[in-house]
Amino acid sequence: MDKKSLQKAKNTGRLGEEYAAGHLVASGYTILGTNFHSRFGEIDIIAKYEDEVIFCEVKTRRNLAYGLPQEAFNHKKYSRIKKTIYEFFRTASKNADVKITKWRIDLIAILINSFDEVEDLVHYKGV
Repeated sequence: MDKKSLQKAKNTGRLGEEYAAGHLVASGYTILGTNFHSRFGEIDIIAKYEDEVIFCEVKTRRNLAYGLPQEAFNHKKYSRIKKTIYEFFRTASKNADVKITKWRIDLIAILINSFDEVEDLVHYKGV
C-alpha cells in the first residue's frame, strides 16, 4: 500500500471511529476511552453501558471492493483484541477505583460514502 493509500485508510478508520462513538453515545453508552494500545494490538473504543464495560472494534469501508466491513473481523483479530483486553485489565487492576465484573466485545461495521456520510452502520453486540 502506498503512502497516500495508507493515509486515506487511516482517515477512513478515524472517521468510522468517530461515527461509532457517536452511535454509542446516542444509544446511551458512556465512552471511557479510545485507542487503547498494548503490545498485542489496539482497542478502538472502550465504553460503558449500565454495569458492563464494552470493548468495541470498529471496521469501516468506503466501498465493498474488499468485502463488507464486518468480514475483516476474523479469528486472528478477535484473538489480538482479547489479549489487548487482558492487558487493559492488568493495567486497570492497578487502579483501585476500577472494578470490572461484566464485559463484552462488540463490533461496529460502517460503510461510508464518498461524501464521508454513513451509508450503513451495524452494531454487533457480544461477538
